[in-house]
Amino acid sequence: MASRDDILGALRHALTPPAPALAALVAVAAAGLAWTFLLGGNQDTPVAYLSYAISAYALVAVCASVAAARPLERLHAALPANPLVDRIVSDADFRAKLSFSASSVLRVVWCVFNAVMGVTLQSAWYVTLAVYYLFLSIMRGSLVRHLRGGEGEAVTRGEILTQRRCGIMLIVTTVMLAGMTVLLNSHEGGFVYEGYLIYAMAAWTFYTLISCVVRFVRVRRSEGAGLFLSSAYAVRLAEVLVSLFALEVAMLAAFSTPGQETFNMVTINATGAVILVILVLTGAELLRRANRALRSPAEVEGR
Repeated sequence: MASRDDILGALRHALTPPAPALAALVAVAAAGLAWTFLLGGNQDTPVAYLSYAISAYALVAVCASVAAARPLERLHAALPANPLVDRIVSDADFRAKLSFSASSVLRVVWCVFNAVMGVTLQSAWYVTLAVYYLFLSIMRGSLVRHLRGGEGEAVTRGEILTQRRCGIMLIVTTVMLAGMTVLLNSHEGGFVYEGYLIYAMAAWTFYTLISCVVRFVRVRRSEGAGLFLSSAYAVRLAEVLVSLFALEVAMLAAFSTPGQETFNMVTINATGAVILVILVLTGAELLRRANRALRSPAEVEGR
């Protein structure tokens, strides 16, 4: 019987094939999609469904290969020595802080945009999105505010309480996710990407999802990982999962055929339920880590 390491190794090889095999896979996927969409009347044939499966696998393989290649480290090796660049590459907490500081501004703008649209259009859909992103923005701001010190330093009580609050808020966001699913079942709201933008969004969503999951698992396995880093990737995972949910809704709207409404709703509800469970488990894990840290006063510096 195959061991757990054998199974993980086989999965790793399947998701990150050698460059020649990956190039051939991408070429076959591109040819299949071109045959399906550029020639009329091929969308509902068995060959089309096979091309969908191959292209999905190719997309995941490309994203996984890029994530595994560690492009930041490769770029750093090719650049002249620089203290700031060295710290960005080597210090995960510092890199996460820079990334969060920059992207948090965009999250606030997006939150305000959805709130304005919700009030202007009197749309429960946009209001729900605004509240969801408001919670994520608050978590991001709180994390950046409490980041301090270097790796290996004792954490403050404020940092631990921040992680605990993030865990609670992450669980609370599932209420908004459930609200989105209810609105979709009522045919109110949804996500739409025009033209070829949906393919670009698919590639970006899968890449960010795979990259985020890989990094989150690494942080989860490292007991020495900073509280900020583990919380930051948990919040990022929540954002990416909702992006994946949005992509699924948009693709069902773009490619479904008449009479598929029941299938679409079952798919959306199932995906929403899976994401909801993941968010609850992730929030519970943040709470567990924070509570364990609070029970270890020797590792905590005052308030």
